[in-house]
Amino acid sequence: ITLGELDTHGPSGGGTDFELTVTGAVDLADNTTLTCNASVCEFGSVQIGSSGANLDGSSTTTTITSTGAGGDGAKSWINLRGDNGFTPNSGKVIFTPAANTTIKENTFHDLEINADTSAREYSWRDINADTLTIAGDLTVKEGIFKRVTVADTLTVTGDVTIESGGQIGYSNDETGATNFGSLTIEGGGTYKATKGVTKMSAGGTFNDAGTYTHNNGTFAVEVGT
Repeated sequence: ITLGELDTHGPSGGGTDFELTVTGAVDLADNTTLTCNASVCEFGSVQIGSSGANLDGSSTTTTITSTGAGGDGAKSWINLRGDNGFTPNSGKVIFTPAANTTIKENTFHDLEINADTSAREYSWRDINADTLTIAGDLTVKEGIFKRVTVADTLTVTGDVTIESGGQIGYSNDETGATNFGSLTIEGGGTYKATKGVTKMSAGGTFNDAGTYTHNNGTFAVEVGT
């Protein structure tokens, strides 16, 4: 989109949020907007321009299937603007590229990692805040979800589920704080903990039927008042 706004809602007076599928890259130039409403969206990759661009995300699901954002073939999602570049609403973003890729963002609502193999690496990098915040749930179905910058903070206010073939953490050098609402490691799933602090919210649950590697870090649980 090089100028103006694309809105997935039907014409004035209509009640339909149309599905939107883009097999290639979705590239929002400066001062443009893509408004997804409650549409089911599927994009190859996403790049959000650095000045005035906004992806007003779907309140249902957006699936990212490939790489190519930024033109180097190695990224699936790049938000160049920062906090005002992506509005997650209450939706889920699902990543499925069949290639190692990088996700550059500060915040999602629900996030799902569903790679083609358990060895696939999806690396996250914050934009400018040293923190990735997932305001809902994080589910890693298949593949490795890891930091690019080892000292960055990962915060998930909801539930974290690691299914068989899924893994959070990769390097034994990761030191950034990790904050979860709850953590479930299913059989065949792996959590490689930070050397820093993994903290569970008060009232959160920890269920481990898979592999928990502590890396000499601290596991803390908040106490309710």
